[in-house]
Amino acid sequence: MAQPSQARHVFLLRHGEAEHNVSDEDVPDAPLTAQGRGQANAWQHRMEEYDFEVVLISPLTRAIQTACYAFQEEECPLTVVRSARELWWDDVANQPGTLESVSEVLRQLPRGQEVQGLKAALAIKGPSTEAESIREFRTVLASRPERTIAVVTHWGVINALCGQGADNCEMMECLCDEKGNVTFVRKHISPYWGCTGGALDVACSIG
Repeated sequence: MAQPSQARHVFLLRHGEAEHNVSDEDVPDAPLTAQGRGQANAWQHRMEEYDFEVVLISPLTRAIQTACYAFQEEECPLTVVRSARELWWDDVANQPGTLESVSEVLRQLPRGQEVQGLKAALAIKGPSTEAESIREFRTVLASRPERTIAVVTHWGVINALCGQGADNCEMMECLCDEKGNVTFVRKHISPYWGCTGGALDVACSIG
């Protein structure tokens, strides 16, 4: 692990509540519910406290929506990365939509036209297994030059990377070493649930 003065911070933000989270059915590329949109929007006035340099986003619609709502007041780049997608690929909720369908969603989102890398993320042939996908994402993290990175992703990816479970729109703060391995530091609860104060307020951050 990098020394404290050299450490990079990675914040793993789980998407807001999506339709498949509240349905008995497997909803294709499930979008956010009204509550999920509220959870993501609640972050918009808090993100400036973290000084994010880049936001890496899963290609699934619910993650892209969450990123655009949560970071709508920020200027850091929004970049889609295929290997940030959810695990359990057999579920249609975890299979990316088409370029046309996701592009239509982006046209309706704040900063949607600023999102980079969507075509490549949906067109490339990705890793053949879920384990390979996680390894590839660690490689992505290792290759990034930024010191403070946000990742908008999913429960399975967060758990695989740092061993923690995350509720909808919870954010896990981690340290990241030169190999892309992350170590959990603390949990940041979504402001949607009534948290106030600074980014490190004890009411909003649980170690």
